[in-house]
Amino acid sequence: ALHQLDAFITSHGPFDGVVAFSHGAQLTAMYMVHKKFEGALIESPFKCAIFFSLLGVYDPREWFTKALVQKLDITDNGSAIDIPSLVVWGNKDPWKQEAHGVSLLCDPRTSYTFLHSGGHKITGIGLNEALGPVAKLAKRCIMSSCTEGV
Repeated sequence: ALHQLDAFITSHGPFDGVVAFSHGAQLTAMYMVHKKFEGALIESPFKCAIFFSLLGVYDPREWFTKALVQKLDITDNGSAIDIPSLVVWGNKDPWKQEAHGVSLLCDPRTSYTFLHSGGHKITGIGLNEALGPVAKLAKRCIMSSCTEGV
């Protein structure tokens, strides 16, 4: 999946941003971490990222070198996601610890987090109280990506 995503981004990117949910968010975050570790990117293919209810990121180095599926140790990998980002997850999400862990991979100077009262969902239907705050944070994330490097 990482190779297919890379081929798509190479053919159609770069992109202003990415919005992803659950496994798609996990794949996107893992791709960004992989490219950062690989040292292949001078610049991210995305200017910002918005992740909803994502699962933990697996260590791409372990996968590509040893074919091991192992969670990425966030304590050793600092700001592996260094673009403006928003990570949103629910207090009742069974993977909330993993989402929180990925939020710690984001650069604290340019990242935002939001914890809503729901489960493994995108804010909106059934989570109306979270829609306004998440929209404001998403706007802030997007706007900060427009001013990066200015």
